[in-house]
Amino acid sequence: MNKLKKTKQMRKKVIRDFNTTGESISDLSTTARGMDSFSNRLHNSEKILDSLDKQFMAATKLTKADISILMTATALQVVRQYFLSKINWTADKDERLDDKKAAGEHQYDRNNRETTRYRTTVLEINTNPVPFDTQNGSKSFGENLGGGKYHRLATLGHDPILGWVFGTANIATRTVTLANLHSYHVTYDLIGKRYGDMFSGIADTPTVLYRGLIHNVYPLDLNNFSILACSIVKEAIHLKSDIFSKQGLALPGVSLLNMDLSKKLCDYGVDMYNVMRIAEKAALQAALSLAINILISMVHRLFYKAENSENIELFKVRTHKILTYSNLLATGSNVIASSIMSATGNVSGGVQSLDIGGSLVSIGQLFYDSKFIGRVKEEFLKEGWANEIAGDKLIIPNRL
Repeated sequence: MNKLKKTKQMRKKVIRDFNTTGESISDLSTTARGMDSFSNRLHNSEKILDSLDKQFMAATKLTKADISILMTATALQVVRQYFLSKINWTADKDERLDDKKAAGEHQYDRNNRETTRYRTTVLEINTNPVPFDTQNGSKSFGENLGGGKYHRLATLGHDPILGWVFGTANIATRTVTLANLHSYHVTYDLIGKRYGDMFSGIADTPTVLYRGLIHNVYPLDLNNFSILACSIVKEAIHLKSDIFSKQGLALPGVSLLNMDLSKKLCDYGVDMYNVMRIAEKAALQAALSLAINILISMVHRLFYKAENSENIELFKVRTHKILTYSNLLATGSNVIASSIMSATGNVSGGVQSLDIGGSLVSIGQLFYDSKFIGRVKEEFLKEGWANEIAGDKLIIPNRL
């Protein structure tokens, strides 16, 4: 019985070994075929690249000279995107100036504070802080401005857009208007054991706007107009200093609509400072992209030869295609993106050490590499971008 059992086990083992050997032979055969294919591709690489060139030219209707300019334009657009993306366009509040440093040094003379309601003077404006910077006495009128951290959200004089209206009117009338549209007169008086600006009475918001703005323009009076002009300048200086401080300024109009949302946005750093930085980046990106397009258009125009009887309008169409394709490749090509990351040491989206000169050289070398350009062209053909952008009929070739 034991011998029979051993015989069966040996038989199973022989079968397993035989199957394993067969699989190994099959794997070796597959590997050999793959090596042959790879060898053929390597041996015929020049033919493959030539074939891609012809297919690319046929699909895009561009000449060899056009394609050279296209790759140059794409390289420039890639460099623009790569390096501008490495600039830190936002800043944590810890990196900003504190409120006092942002505002700068000021010499105030509180003796110049007037007492007449809805009326101020040029001297008072120039020698005193803005009236809407005070919170003293606000609780006596049932107002909660949120303390030093949030008082800018509660006062319309600190709104980056509405401040030009309400803040200017407040300065010209020595008042403060809150986000709930309540207005109060401000006086310089004794607060406990010290003197300071404080809420001193309820003001009428329409009157604040009329006396602060319209009354100082019509009827025209030089003194009144000087008050309005100084108020506008004072508001501009104040907004500028507050935007770049740690507390910053809320987005325009948000406090008027929803105070809690305004607080949450500011706590997360979504304020005017970072919005302006992002807008600055977008404007710079657009300006550089436009400059590159203009440069490429001028260079391509040099290749036009009227003696060849080429239609200038058709030549302009090719110029337009070059600009369109260069921007498309720079932003949408996975081949280019992965190659740039590899060439510049960008691993997992983070630059280990940004060497601008070395990275420029690396990117430039990529666009001189015929195999790299071949991969870009192949991806272009596979994705059918020519058909999508130019409306040309495109037959996507089989992988070579």
